[in-house]
Amino acid sequence: MEQAGRIRARQLRDEDELSFREIAAVLEAEEIRPKRGERWHPQTVRRMLANASDAAEAAFPGLNFGRPRGQECGRQCSCPHSLING
Repeated sequence: MEQAGRIRARQLRDEDELSFREIAAVLEAEEIRPKRGERWHPQTVRRMLANASDAAEAAFPGLNFGRPRGQECGRQCSCPHSLING
């Protein structure tokens, strides 16, 4: 069920531009259960989506994962995302 939650959360974030709190509420309403615990928390949604992006970027370096072309990834590092996607 975690994968269903991850996919749905990503869809809500990308297409509907919902906040983490709103995504948590939608997942609850759609009765998609988290991996642990009984309910979704905004912080859990944030971490889940961040981890999904990091894993995808590691698997497919050089592809744009939701950032506008040329935009930095926002991490405190010297990552080359702006060069790769620009």
